[in-house]
Amino acid sequence: MEPDATSELIREFVTAGVHVFASRCLTVAGFALLIHDHIITLDSEINFVWPAKRSAVKVLFLVNRYVVPIFIAFDFAFLTGWVPWLTDKL
Repeated sequence: MEPDATSELIREFVTAGVHVFASRCLTVAGFALLIHDHIITLDSEINFVWPAKRSAVKVLFLVNRYVVPIFIAFDFAFLTGWVPWLTDKL
């Protein structure tokens, strides 16, 4: 390999590493913000959403509120490697 090709390859690896790190940081920040929102709005949800009659809007609200954090948590576990069976490492 030529020196220019090697330095270009190193630059690409560093850039990829920065992108992975940024992705992990944004996932953590988004998850923290989502959990914070859930905590501060739980009282209103209990008072207004839970006693309401079952409707498509209520179901969509609850699915969005409780399924999205599960997917973000799996994404976080996958990106950080905290759960070995979720990673792509062999």
